[in-house]
Amino acid sequence: MKKIDIGSFKGGIVLGMFEREMKKVLENIADESTDAKKERRITVTIRIKPDKMRRGATIDVNANSTLAESKPAESILFFDTDKNGRLAAYEDDPGPLLPGLLEEGTGKVVAFPRTGSGS
Repeated sequence: MKKIDIGSFKGGIVLGMFEREMKKVLENIADESTDAKKERRITVTIRIKPDKMRRGATIDVNANSTLAESKPAESILFFDTDKNGRLAAYEDDPGPLLPGLLEEGTGKVVAFPRTGSGS
């Protein structure tokens, strides 16, 4: 019988679990959509449940990580009606379309119509 050692237990499974979670933590730290200063945590849990005779036990090993959440992506929505009169949401304020300012559907600026008798 071999004495238990955390590095070689079950073929190194504990170290493998730690390495898997560490990879997640490092990827989370590198992700610019997370808070750089937020603490990350790796927890390795080893549960040992002895049998009635106290001569043996079952052992469960698990590892997990607590990561920083992604920062919310913020924007502003504006509500208006579309060309069919249905309520619609727009990310950019469509504003009132001035006659002659925008050629509808193309986004091209066109000339203002001339009014009055300007000199």
